[in-house]
Amino acid sequence: MTGTDHRRAQALADATVTTSDIARLADVGRAAVSNWRRRFPDFPVPVGGSSASPHYSLADVEAWLIRHQKPFTLRPVDRVWQALRGAADDLQLGDRIGYLGLFLVLLARDPGRWRELVGESDAAVTEELTHALRAVVPEAADLVTEAPDKDGLAIVRLTADATEHADHRVVFDFLCHRYREVHSRRHTDTPQAYAELMAAVTAPYGRVLDPACGLGTLLSAAQRAGASELWGRDVSVTEARLTAARLLLHGGRGRVTAAEPSGSADSAPGLADAVICDPPPGERPRWHTDTAEGGDQEPPPRGEPELAWVQHCLNQVRPGGHVAILMPPAAATRRAGRRVRAGL
Repeated sequence: MTGTDHRRAQALADATVTTSDIARLADVGRAAVSNWRRRFPDFPVPVGGSSASPHYSLADVEAWLIRHQKPFTLRPVDRVWQALRGAADDLQLGDRIGYLGLFLVLLARDPGRWRELVGESDAAVTEELTHALRAVVPEAADLVTEAPDKDGLAIVRLTADATEHADHRVVFDFLCHRYREVHSRRHTDTPQAYAELMAAVTAPYGRVLDPACGLGTLLSAAQRAGASELWGRDVSVTEARLTAARLLLHGGRGRVTAAEPSGSADSAPGLADAVICDPPPGERPRWHTDTAEGGDQEPPPRGEPELAWVQHCLNQVRPGGHVAILMPPAAATRRAGRRVRAGL
């Protein structure tokens, strides 16, 4: 076994699964897995997690399912996900999946570039992969901020293996879906029906911007509605990277950037044909100053963050363009914002 094969095997050996993962792989309910834990004294013991959410070794669980003749499905992409769970805590998952997403864009665009690297040593691949990503995926060059560690590189290789059995987009969408499940309380996506409506009411357009793109739900809806160029920004490098990979893998053109919290986010305001935005609740745009954008309106009070987003979005759209912004009903009636609303 070569060193590369050994690290692949080690990444799989370190892979872990939760009770929900076991239920999904065996196509049973979580109650059935809990029943197995009680009934079978040889059921694998947890190797991590907590008493409320134990983690088990994937290899141990796989061996147990085979031994007890329990049917299960473990695809290559499942192995990638479980290797990710074993190599990183939940807060690191987004960064690692975002990196894998950009790597999948590289694989889709220039598979020969990876074939040139795949047989090299880990040190050589680590050094060259960053350069390759920035060259092949220039739209996201600013988001390639670090090289993978040894565990990460082994998972990169597993991800490349998974694309031999599933489309690049399928692999990434699967990983993102699992990531959303893990962080369902931390990330609140715009409801799909709202996203489709906001994309529809601002169409037709060419260049669309989401200045708080999160995981890219609104931009994906705009892409399906016919937008030819997609711009996204988010203060989180993790979310900007996930969105960039999602859009590029699905054929989108444009650029997603991570805005500096204290810097100007806008190098060319007023150039978007349409702006769509579901701003983070209770947060003002971090680049919004004490002077209202555009210079001819007063800034909203501190308790009116949604109106600050409205001003910001209007500053980004060209004359005659459209803005769709999702706001709570109270933003239309709160006394503190009446003068700003009148100005708008």
